[in-house]
Amino acid sequence: MSKDSDNWDDFTLSEEEPVPEEVQKGTEPPGLGQDKTGVRWSLISSLILIAAITILAAQNTQNVRLNYLGWTGRAPLVAIILATVFIAVLIDEAVGFFWRRRRRRLVAEREELKRLRSERSSS
Repeated sequence: MSKDSDNWDDFTLSEEEPVPEEVQKGTEPPGLGQDKTGVRWSLISSLILIAAITILAAQNTQNVRLNYLGWTGRAPLVAIILATVFIAVLIDEAVGFFWRRRRRRLVAEREELKRLRSERSSS
């Protein structure tokens, strides 16, 4: 059957693509062939967090007095709470970024060391 045919049920390729050896043996590398459930859980947890923040904002609109390092002011309670959460998230992400960067560098150095050792032992 040709590719121009309207009946795609009868369409077959003349050459089949080779199946990778890992797939044949059932030893696929991690991350391949897995469903992406992490995205789904991230979306669900984000929606729950948004709902919780909306409820917090609706219930805490009164002004409160804030004293911080000699600075005194008044602000809505929800603004203080959300600003604190925002700053905490920024600090957490910054620390996580540098931590991940350091770990990636260490892993890359270990991989390079393994490669050099294997080259040296095979020589």
